[in-house]
Amino acid sequence: MRFTVLLGLLFLASATQLAAQQLLLKHKQSGKEYLIGPGDKLSILYKGYLQQTEKLNLPITYITDSSVCFGNPYSKGTFEGNSYAEKHGMLFKEVLFKDIQFFRKIGIGRQLLKSTLNVSASIGTIVLFAEVLDVNNMSILQRTAISLGFGFGTRLIINQLLPEYPKNKMADYTTQLIY
Repeated sequence: MRFTVLLGLLFLASATQLAAQQLLLKHKQSGKEYLIGPGDKLSILYKGYLQQTEKLNLPITYITDSSVCFGNPYSKGTFEGNSYAEKHGMLFKEVLFKDIQFFRKIGIGRQLLKSTLNVSASIGTIVLFAEVLDVNNMSILQRTAISLGFGFGTRLIINQLLPEYPKNKMADYTTQLIY
């Protein structure tokens, strides 16, 4: 009996710990809503050190009552000039709500579609280089230039179709924490 009670309390404690805060952003005029929580990828422009604008494009770790935290808070690396941390993905940044100027929520569907299109374009470039451009009257430099042009062109088109640059102005949204 005691074991069951202890197990139940452990379950409730872990459930409340896992029920992390979420942030509801609601547009003041149109009513469009974004529900943002831990694990969601967010692209933001914010006022950084000395009030300069900085861009950040990382998944959210947790949300406090006044800020959004990105990256791993337990790593030794931070964004401030630590190239080892940046190279190995050990980044952590806490941004206050009031400092966020623009944002864009990047869903898993967008990420998967963009990755799939990039892989497809890479395979298409290889096929184009190996099969289609395998003509005797073209030099290797000409074939490489055409292949690179095709690759860069498709990459540019994909980035235009699925941009990750922040587009929503934070001043037009009200923020509400959901526990």
